[in-house]
Amino acid sequence: MTKINENIRKTRVNKNFTQQLMADKLGLSLSAYSNIESGKADVNMTRITEISKIFEISAIELITYNTDQALSINKGFKFDTDGAMKQLYEHIIEQNKEYIDSLRCSIEDLREKVELYKDLYEKTRTKEMKAAPVVEKRKRK
Repeated sequence: MTKINENIRKTRVNKNFTQQLMADKLGLSLSAYSNIESGKADVNMTRITEISKIFEISAIELITYNTDQALSINKGFKFDTDGAMKQLYEHIIEQNKEYIDSLRCSIEDLREKVELYKDLYEKTRTKEMKAAPVVEKRKRK
């Protein structure tokens, strides 16, 4: 299965667009756009939609682009909608897995901090109790 970054690059080349043109249209630096095509930068659905509009094709066409199919001015894409939806689903799932993993790490870090703070609080409280002077009640005469 091809990755979306490869589809973007192939479509750009077939449209005779430069990376600089794409970067300018997306409001990105050349290196930021280059990272999209090289797969170094994640591409979310918003960005896929922006790129597909520049190419004047649908997001599904961009996702399912197949190099075996000729792209020309007179010929449009032929694509399998079920396959496109599957690719889109897999792309979204992968992004969400990474996000969920980062949240799990954050939660674990926070749990550890809570335990440290609890321990610190208990130790401080114990020291305060030991250090507090004991005042005996006097018996009334």
